[in-house]
Amino acid sequence: MFKILIIIPLLVYLVILACLMSHVGVRRTKRSAVPLVVFLALPVCLFFLSWFLSIKTPDRDDIIGQYEIARSKWPGKNADWQHETYTLEITGSHAIVRDARTKTVWKYRIEWSDIRHRWGFADSTRRHHIVANDPTLYRGRFGHHYVFQSPLYGNVFFEKK
Repeated sequence: MFKILIIIPLLVYLVILACLMSHVGVRRTKRSAVPLVVFLALPVCLFFLSWFLSIKTPDRDDIIGQYEIARSKWPGKNADWQHETYTLEITGSHAIVRDARTKTVWKYRIEWSDIRHRWGFADSTRRHHIVANDPTLYRGRFGHHYVFQSPLYGNVFFEKK
């Protein structure tokens, strides 16, 4: 089915392109070349537009690393304080929360699922309030960020450094 959806529009496109080229070849004027140029530029523009608007799916290597509080998602004094206080590090086997205020480090074992960008906590023990619940990944064209639901702060946004 997918091949039919690709081949039929491509054949129609080639037929119209051949007609336009024969039309331009007969007249050879600047005005008659405009539809041909527009018709040739349209697929290129659509390709780049679809690439720009597509959502990037991170893999495990993209996710592993240091994260900090994203002040741009919820700006203000509280976000600035949280940014200076908490960091999150995701390794291949652990999620590590650091508190700069108390110099405390919490380390929780995580498990990766079959989906290449999804992970969760391996156990249901009590965790630090910043990571009390499993994370929600939000993806965009140029990156991703995590949102944790903290009982004290509400939504906490982490972006990769």
